[in-house]
Amino acid sequence: MSMEKSQIKMGTARDICAQLDAMLGVIQKDLLRNKGSLNSYSAVAKEVRDLLGEVDQDVEGGKFKGAGDPASVANEVKRYVNRCLEILDKLSKQSHANIIKIEGKVEAFRHAMDVTKKIHDQEAVKIRTIEQGIRDGRVEFEQGPAGSVTPIYKGPVGGRRPVGARPVNKIAELKAASQTSKAPEKAKKTPTKRGVSKPRGKGKTVSRAKPKPRKRAKRTPTKSTKASE
Repeated sequence: MSMEKSQIKMGTARDICAQLDAMLGVIQKDLLRNKGSLNSYSAVAKEVRDLLGEVDQDVEGGKFKGAGDPASVANEVKRYVNRCLEILDKLSKQSHANIIKIEGKVEAFRHAMDVTKKIHDQEAVKIRTIEQGIRDGRVEFEQGPAGSVTPIYKGPVGGRRPVGARPVNKIAELKAASQTSKAPEKAKKTPTKRGVSKPRGKGKTVSRAKPKPRKRAKRTPTKSTKASE
């Protein structure tokens, strides 16, 4: 870790966050426009629906007598009014769908800004840690390849290491090594001889009895053998 890298990351995160904020402002304006359109369509639809009741009142008042059959004229007027209502309802549904879509975009941009700010704050903490270590005398800079400079913790706690690296825990490493050395070894299998079984218990062996040889049965002379004799 180096201060130069952290400063570059902070600058990049700051620029990205500023661009996201500008784009979010444009999206929020679009969201407000669609919400306003939805409210307007709803208000106009309410006024148009009230016209249907006025048409019936005009028929009863005799306003359509000179235009032919009052009932037919009233039905034609209502048909056009209902068509207007259908158009307003379609526009309202479209605005509502746009609002849902834009609200999703707003949430996504806000999440991206939160992630970018988190990266910026993490790098700022690293830089403050290095600066505090330099003031306390716990951090020094080490010249690396290609002219790079790396802040190094002097130790002794955790050992000498680059800032941001994991401290060396010697106690834990020694404990793990001792546990590994104390691990029980697997018992080796010894070949068994004939007549001797595998060990049972502590140093005791059990011998198996050898099979006794079979006695051969005596042959009795037959008549043919006696005649030959």
